[in-house]
Amino acid sequence: MSASETNPSEVAFGHMPILEPLLPPTAADTQHPQPPRHRVPSSNTDLAGAAVASAHGNITRLVKSRVKHWTATFTIVDWISVFIPAAGWLSKYKWDKWLTADLIAGITVGIMAVPEAISYANLAGLPSEFGMTATLVPCIIYALFGSSRQLAVGPVAMMCLLLSSGMIDNIDGQYDNEDPNRPANPEAQHAYNTAAIQISLIAGLMFLAAGALHLGFLTQFLSHSVISGFATGASRVPDSSVKYFLGVEISRHWSVVGTTEAILRHEPEWEWQEAAMGLTFLAIVVTMKHFGRQKKKWAWMRSAGPLLVTVLGIASVWAFGLDKKGIKTVGKVEAGLPRIYVQRWFPLHDPQPKVLTAGIITLVALMESIAVAKTLADRNNYSISPNRELVGLGMANAAGAVFGACPVSGSFSRSAVSNDSGARTGLTAVFTGALVAFVMAFIMPVFALLPMNVLAAIITASLFSNLEISESTYLFKINKLDWVVWMTSFLGTVFLGVEIGLSLAIGLALLLVIYESAFPGVPILGRLPESTIYRNKDQYPNAEVDDRVTVMRIDAPIYFANVEYILDFVRSGHQKEQDPDDESCAILATEGLRFLVIDMSAVTYIDTAGLRGLEALLGILQANDIQLLLANPSHVVMTMMDSSGLTDLIGREHLFVEVHDAVQHAHEDIERISMELRNRPQAPRAGSISLHGRPSIEYLNKMI
Repeated sequence: MSASETNPSEVAFGHMPILEPLLPPTAADTQHPQPPRHRVPSSNTDLAGAAVASAHGNITRLVKSRVKHWTATFTIVDWISVFIPAAGWLSKYKWDKWLTADLIAGITVGIMAVPEAISYANLAGLPSEFGMTATLVPCIIYALFGSSRQLAVGPVAMMCLLLSSGMIDNIDGQYDNEDPNRPANPEAQHAYNTAAIQISLIAGLMFLAAGALHLGFLTQFLSHSVISGFATGASRVPDSSVKYFLGVEISRHWSVVGTTEAILRHEPEWEWQEAAMGLTFLAIVVTMKHFGRQKKKWAWMRSAGPLLVTVLGIASVWAFGLDKKGIKTVGKVEAGLPRIYVQRWFPLHDPQPKVLTAGIITLVALMESIAVAKTLADRNNYSISPNRELVGLGMANAAGAVFGACPVSGSFSRSAVSNDSGARTGLTAVFTGALVAFVMAFIMPVFALLPMNVLAAIITASLFSNLEISESTYLFKINKLDWVVWMTSFLGTVFLGVEIGLSLAIGLALLLVIYESAFPGVPILGRLPESTIYRNKDQYPNAEVDDRVTVMRIDAPIYFANVEYILDFVRSGHQKEQDPDDESCAILATEGLRFLVIDMSAVTYIDTAGLRGLEALLGILQANDIQLLLANPSHVVMTMMDSSGLTDLIGREHLFVEVHDAVQHAHEDIERISMELRNRPQAPRAGSISLHGRPSIEYLNKMI
């Protein structure tokens, strides 16, 4: 068949057949045939159902074929790696090339992790062995189940802060022990330790449940503004560090006001020796971290800072007997490998505050860990799985709860050191754990001489890295709404506490998302000169518009929250930022308007309220002798429209693939009716009818 003999209904656009109007041709159609239009095909619901029914009959053969393919393609190692990802990279491990790099990186991270573990345990109000256990067990377990090759999992300052703030007033008995290693109230410390283990277990179960349900996508709902403001607010120097800088005994407070009042109240007791030592050690750590970030060849300084001040502090106490001159030290620390603490999991007294604390820890730990893991994966040209990260962190926290550890997360500083040291696989974590185990078994008593002001310096330097004050300035300049979210998160965390501050910020961020989707952009489009491209006429002033054919685009899904706004815009033409008393932009008020073309390319979804809204819009337009044309609706939208019968109401002949096709159709219809008027001078019967019927005198006069 030649091109001239081709049936228009069989002409294809891409692989989609064009569905021409199933209407009898009029005289005008015969005299002036229209060229084929690129119209939207049916969603083919019936055909899809038939295909499913046909496939159902062959389901057994299909399953057998798949199983045969899987057994022939995947090895035993591949199947094991589905549940334990470490099996995959261990089977392909290049021992001659990677072992040395992983060993060096593991030892480097271990040297950095030991003093940090003791510091963070103190920050959480827990004995030193809790921090060491959190560094030993979870990092190895995560290496088996996680997807990141460089992420260093263990105790971090933020998690310990959240744990401390969540438990101060929510344990059996009043906790007021200044030194967790030498508690004045052993019973209260025992209850506190038990609560920490239970929170680690709950956090681990939350991670595992989220991983099983594939909820890794939920991280997308926590904006950067929320996390940045929260991290900055929570990173204020805590009272547990301040008291060791000043050498005073103060009770734990979470609020800034309470901590400040307690410090000023004990002003006569300030010890300048403690302050001098602590600030000196702080300056050393901050300086070395700063230079370690400047050049790659100085990267070793980032991990050496905590180790250096630890050695200097222990040496100073040992050489000059500073512990006998008022300088507070860690005190007695028991040597030995981790013990089993499963017996402390139950009973779970007063579970509500523990579940709340575990939930916040899970949320923040997930955000921080995935952010760090993604960054390192991008640098090393591989990808991570958010759901696999959930499982890895869940197993790490659950294992930590078995052996008595505080909640853990991915550490940015130790992960960066691991990457800079050349870590290639999770075997790095095994070497880190081995070093920590050696220290716990043989060297731990040496840390009894470690000054508490050294721990305060390490904690404070770590928290400084979480401060993102410059982010506030950037957001204020770029997006005021994001800045409001940041300030809400920051101020709420500082003055109202972690739970309230974070909840307020998340709630506000979600409200802003709803607000933006409830008032979407509905720009009027114009045709760029000498092209078939249609763009926002406010953005492109030279875009050509035709008062007879208005083209508008809906820049959002159409659902219950925004459908009324869209209808109001068509009726009044008012965007949310425009003056509602200005009627000059009303679409329906446009003189001579005969066609409304809606570009549906940005409409990814439509619900039942949106369908009813389009049906109402169709009625409004028909009452004003205006024809509705839709351009480029997605398959999801077409399926909903077909199922609801809206396609038939609009008419499939009024659905087009491109905006330009719809506009051409409108112009040709206007021209056809004008020609029909010239060829039929007699007056037609009264009444205003459809564009595709016999038009009334009033209608044709307005058309011309």
